[in-house]
Amino acid sequence: MGSLERIHNKLTVEDHLLIILMKLRLGLCNTDLAYRFQVSKITISNILRSWVPAWPGYPAMAFILKSLIKWPSKGAVLKNMPKIIKCNFKRCRCIIDCTDIFIARPSSLTARAQTWSNYKHNTIKYLIAITPSWCNFISVSWVGWKGLGQADH
Repeated sequence: MGSLERIHNKLTVEDHLLIILMKLRLGLCNTDLAYRFQVSKITISNILRSWVPAWPGYPAMAFILKSLIKWPSKGAVLKNMPKIIKCNFKRCRCIIDCTDIFIARPSSLTARAQTWSNYKHNTIKYLIAITPSWCNFISVSWVGWKGLGQADH
C-alpha cells in the first residue's frame, strides 16, 4: 500500500477508489478525472497503473477488496435472481463475461502489439463473474486474445 500512498498526498485512498470506479463504470478520460479531482493527468495515470495494472498480475484493488468478495449460497442467488434468468436458466448461479478496458497507447512497441485490438485499439482484459447482488470474481488482467480454455491461466 506504500506506493499507493506516495502517489499524491492530496488524494485519499477513498478518492483513489472513486477514480477507479468512475473510470471503469463511466469510462471517463484521464483529463476529465484530473479536472474533477484537481490533479494532473499524470497523477490519474499513476493511480490507475497502481490499482489496476496493465500487465498480468494481482491488481492491488483485488487484493485490498478480497475480503468483500463472497460467493452467496445457492438459495440466496436463486432468491434474488431476476425472473427472466430464473425461468430460462434454472441452474444459473452467476453470469461470466470478459470485459475490455481501454488503456493509453503504450510507448513500448512490444506492449503496443500485445494490447492491440483491431476493433477496440489498446485494451487490457478481465474475466468477471457476477451474481444478482455482487461482482464475485475478477481475474488478473491479461493482454491479447485468449480462447476460453486459456482464460483461467
